[in-house]
Amino acid sequence: MGINFLLLAFDDIELVTERQQEMLALIVEGLSNNEIAERLFLSTSTVRHHVSEVLSKLQASNRAEAAAMAMRHRLVQWP
Repeated sequence: MGINFLLLAFDDIELVTERQQEMLALIVEGLSNNEIAERLFLSTSTVRHHVSEVLSKLQASNRAEAAAMAMRHRLVQWP
């Protein structure tokens, strides 16, 4: 099933790329970097880079905060 992601911009949140929103949706699903890498056929270091960029753009201090912000600001849709 999975989570669908939306491309939305907010004045206080820098727009994340489509790939970064895909990462964010998988973070919301609770996947680790290794699991995301396996699912998307990427290296773990590439996933780490994208996740780091997402955290920075959302000004989130960790994955849980990023996931909460994603749900609160409707950056991802829960099925």
